[in-house]
Amino acid sequence: LPGRMDAIGPISFAVEAGRGLGVVGESGSGKSLALLALLDLLPPGAQAQGRLVLDGRTFDLSLGGSAALRGHG
Repeated sequence: LPGRMDAIGPISFAVEAGRGLGVVGESGSGKSLALLALLDLLPPGAQAQGRLVLDGRTFDLSLGGSAALRGHG
């Protein structure tokens, strides 16, 4: 698509129940953008692709599916 830019590459992680996850990396590496995508809080014009699986439920990030986690979907 014209004007399209991939801000971050594919990422994957798994967190077991009762565990936490820390995200570390260089400044500008996409940590905040990745987490905003998971929460469906990207800035206007930005798009996420992929899926989030939580407690056996799958949320399509390209459709804003994870907004349901915050009670908005």
